[in-house]
Amino acid sequence: GKAAAASSLFLGMPYGVSPLGEGKGAPPDEDPRWSFTAADCQTFIEETMALAVSPSFDAFTRNLDDIRYAGESPSFDTRNHFPEAQWVPANIKKGYVEEITASIGGEAAKMYVKKIDPAKLSRVVDGRPLALEAFPSGAFEFPYIPYEKTPSFIDKVPDGAILHIVRVDNPKKAYMTSHQGIVVVKKEGKRERRYIRHASRHFGGRVADMTLSSYLATLEKYEKWPALGIRVFLPSTPCRQSGEIATPPN
Repeated sequence: GKAAAASSLFLGMPYGVSPLGEGKGAPPDEDPRWSFTAADCQTFIEETMALAVSPSFDAFTRNLDDIRYAGESPSFDTRNHFPEAQWVPANIKKGYVEEITASIGGEAAKMYVKKIDPAKLSRVVDGRPLALEAFPSGAFEFPYIPYEKTPSFIDKVPDGAILHIVRVDNPKKAYMTSHQGIVVVKKEGKRERRYIRHASRHFGGRVADMTLSSYLATLEKYEKWPALGIRVFLPSTPCRQSGEIATPPN
């Protein structure tokens, strides 16, 4: 798919913690609004999605803002910081992603309700203070495929799908998704093998591919914050747009 093609532009890019912000003169996070010099797991996905649906660089910057923010004007408070409560519902509603977790998982898929009470949370997000009223509040339901069942479903995940790694609920955190990547299907002889293309500080410190099965196996080591399961999304093009993949400037 277009997302898999767009994601290849990032291969080898160094990992950087939260490399995107609201730009110079827009505190508290004055990192650039877009970057092709560093990525973390989420900005890699966001920039890949925006490139895949943008016929021009201007469209890319507009779409990236649309994916990253809830409001008309980008600000730290209107950024979609929290996957289950903000990023996923906003981007499903806008048409950038379609969730296929339940259709892939079938009867193995389960539902989880993440409850968020901002009064009980640290106000620091991405190392910076977030206003209390900017936090989501309430109960947010989502489907997932349980971690122990994932080996049976790897081969059903399509090329270009976005994979979210969901951890066991910690009431002190406003999120459960700890990592995300793009699934790339490669033909190797007569068989197809699935890889996760992701920005990770742990596997070489740059955007790279590793087999999905070996990556999922590493999650067994997460003892302090165990893996609950996975969610799967298909990137899509909002109705108002069409066109070829944008090319980032040199």
